Amino acid sequence: MTVNDQPLSDYGKLYTTWDPYDVCQPASTAEVQAAVRQARAEGRAIRVRGSAHTFSGATVPRAGELLIRTSRLDGFSFEAPGTIRAGAGALVWDVRDFVATHGLQMPVYHGGWAGPTVGGYVCAGGMGLRVPPDDRERWLAMSTEARPPLASISEVHGGFWEHVRAITFVDGTGAVRHIDDSDETFPWLFGCFGQFGVIVDVTLALLPADPATPYPLGLSGRIPRLQTDDPAVNDGPPSAAGERILCWFSYLVQPEQEDEAWHALGQWVRDHASVLQPQGGWVGPIVNGEPIGYRYEVRFRRFNPPLLYDRQASFVLMGLMATFTGIGTPAGDDRLLDAERGFLATARRQGLRLYPQAENIGRRLDYEAYYGRDVFDAFARLKARFDPDHVINPGVVFPSETPPPARSSLGRLAATTFARLFGEDR
Repeated sequence: MTVNDQPLSDYGKLYTTWDPYDVCQPASTAEVQAAVRQARAEGRAIRVRGSAHTFSGATVPRAGELLIRTSRLDGFSFEAPGTIRAGAGALVWDVRDFVATHGLQMPVYHGGWAGPTVGGYVCAGGMGLRVPPDDRERWLAMSTEARPPLASISEVHGGFWEHVRAITFVDGTGAVRHIDDSDETFPWLFGCFGQFGVIVDVTLALLPADPATPYPLGLSGRIPRLQTDDPAVNDGPPSAAGERILCWFSYLVQPEQEDEAWHALGQWVRDHASVLQPQGGWVGPIVNGEPIGYRYEVRFRRFNPPLLYDRQASFVLMGLMATFTGIGTPAGDDRLLDAERGFLATARRQGLRLYPQAENIGRRLDYEAYYGRDVFDAFARLKARFDPDHVINPGVVFPSETPPPARSSLGRLAATTFARLFGEDR
């Protein structure tokens, strides 16, 4: 355990801690246990951080907390044919590419950027949105009239959760929990915002990409780091002039809601056209001559996680990516937060589900009202079972005395004032 006095932000750059914080990087289940037990004995809360591919400041430590970084939890073992037990701190894309070298295929993985970790993918819910590059390139090369519908991997294979067989985590009491897919609590681990403990490893079901390659039973080690993207890029605070950040805004909808949702989303973009710039869309309303949105169908197979989408049926994830400028400055932050306020209001009016695990930029969501009494109470009972003292990631979902993360711009001002008063240069 060491003290770190460097400012720490996340992908969204809206929130930063400017205060020193304790940090540890455990490399085993036993080391995670020791860290949790020590923090609990000292009456300290724990903040867990994988790649920090978030907007909400959920992985930014507060004063007095212990930050557990999972990057060294990157081991693997091939224990049963058709599966791999992968460390929670390994990048999802590294696991995908590693198993391919053994003639195996990871059915579902995310798109966009290599940063998200296996543990973070569980905590966010984990939808496989990526269209395989070869398919997308062939599709883009066709004329508009000749293009067939473009299927995402979740449309074929369902959500990430459909291909997980077990999850191991150290709960808030320091106990090791190994929950497999026969356990009634298993569906609640997906989209849980990291509220139950520190995920150590995840057992994934794989497909045989090359049936002629024998399964490497008994092989173990560390998953090779193959990606050039480095999650540490998320650590630094925004510059004093602010940052240009690519944000995304998602609705989870029933197929019959989709047309109305696209209409409402198009209106929202037009209302905020002066502050956001849609980017990378291929479906939905046309704004400035280009489609604004993305659309992925998520096929229902065994179950949907109740904390992600409580209807047991296929659904559509739709929305848009957009860039905002000046993030990390008061004016830039206000523009983004005002736009998000309108996005949430649209969801309430239309009765649409959100993706708060990955978004929740302004931290405005009333989770009890959003989930409804039955789901929220069940979530709270599991929290009490696994983390009775609310040691793990407090203040993210459940009421807590833990202060919210500091806005980057306001924290910078306070840190600068402190440095001037005490003659320090930070």
